[in-house]
Amino acid sequence: MQLNERIAYSKKVIADLTSSLDDCLRDYETSNLCVYATGSFGRLEASLHSDLDLFLFHNGVHDGTRISNIQIVLIKAAIITSCKTLGLPDFDADGQFLDVHYLDNVLTHLGGPEDDYKNYFTARMLMLLEGRCLYNHSVFDSVLNAIILEYCRDQHDHKAVFKPIMLVNDIVRFWKTLCLNYEHKRNKEYKKNAEPPKFKVKNLKLKFSRLLICYPTIASLAATKQPITPDFLYQHLRLTPMERIDDAGSNILELEASIKILKEKYEWFMSISKSRQEMEDWISNDANWEEARSHANDFAIAFYDIVSMSAGRAAWLRYIAL
Repeated sequence: MQLNERIAYSKKVIADLTSSLDDCLRDYETSNLCVYATGSFGRLEASLHSDLDLFLFHNGVHDGTRISNIQIVLIKAAIITSCKTLGLPDFDADGQFLDVHYLDNVLTHLGGPEDDYKNYFTARMLMLLEGRCLYNHSVFDSVLNAIILEYCRDQHDHKAVFKPIMLVNDIVRFWKTLCLNYEHKRNKEYKKNAEPPKFKVKNLKLKFSRLLICYPTIASLAATKQPITPDFLYQHLRLTPMERIDDAGSNILELEASIKILKEKYEWFMSISKSRQEMEDWISNDANWEEARSHANDFAIAFYDIVSMSAGRAAWLRYIAL
């Protein structure tokens, strides 16, 4: 499937699932709860083989408005039933991330030890960078805005020249976490001179779709000519990562050539992204693996050029390094 076909397919599945969840969750304690998709569905690039990655967020306080464990089990069961009824693939990682996160916990522990341990960091960053609401848009918006305000806590003192340093540093931290997570999983099964095909597939996804999660936001924020306010960030983060790349290009015309290469290489990646087994079989061929590495290298170079040229317009990006 080409990218435009994947966008159409993703939107249809999201619309169908939203309608189904509206029906099946209405009898439970969900007035303060939202469900959102991440991954390929969040980026609007899913195919028939794509896993469904869902997160649940509660906009209240864990100790004061906590949903009972029984209700959580019933809500999860209703979500799983809806997905099965629509013929969607099973959840990624056997649904281990299908937990309820409370807004007060996520904000209180931002940057602290429990941020990673309790999976708040991943839930927060995926909501910001590729989250797409499936159920209860008003709660999703309230949670998203509360998180954005936390990243903009100093904006009121520097409205005209606010620098989103805290947000950009967290995005960079997320990218590095993705890379380290990949190495951790790989090291568990790694054998010298015998890298399993599944890790070659994971490596390829890291170099394409995972990279696309993070750096378009940095490039587009660096390239923008508008003041960076909470309202601007909200609108900006509702764009897909590829739309953020286009936004950077609209502000810096010199990015056109690099953006063209980036899109061509990502279309190639989409063309070979099929079922897990099909990709593993394809990448087991040494010639195919070398072709994949070549495309990934060109994609990374184009991305580096885009981020570098964008960074040249925003002196504040030095704060992510120094």
